[in-house]
Amino acid sequence: MCCLTYLCQDHHDPEIEDESITANILSGKYRLHDFAATMWLELTEKVTSLSKLEDIPEDLVNLLQTFLSERTSGPYNDTTNGDASLPGFESFKKRWPGLHSVLCKSVNFRQLCSKSEYRQDQGEKS
Repeated sequence: MCCLTYLCQDHHDPEIEDESITANILSGKYRLHDFAATMWLELTEKVTSLSKLEDIPEDLVNLLQTFLSERTSGPYNDTTNGDASLPGFESFKKRWPGLHSVLCKSVNFRQLCSKSEYRQDQGEKS
């Protein structure tokens, strides 16, 4: 929930002005960005895979819905199956089908990125 809350803060607004981005960088507001952007999905998967449908905190569901509605950049048009069966998100499927679909698409995107030739940690194609 901390990662999602951080990513929903104003300094992550897609419409932010360049001058504000510069000021935010200099003030250190983005110091947790890499961790939060990398880990929010994995942490959500872990929490939900350990929970039963009734046990998913309503605060987490509300925060996920806010995050995905505010930080999704336009319609998500991909060729992957966003409704694939993912054990960590099965508990969302019946009660929050739209949220389930976007979470599955996010997992599929993460998997596609992990297969990429480009390795960020090496800064070059491998």
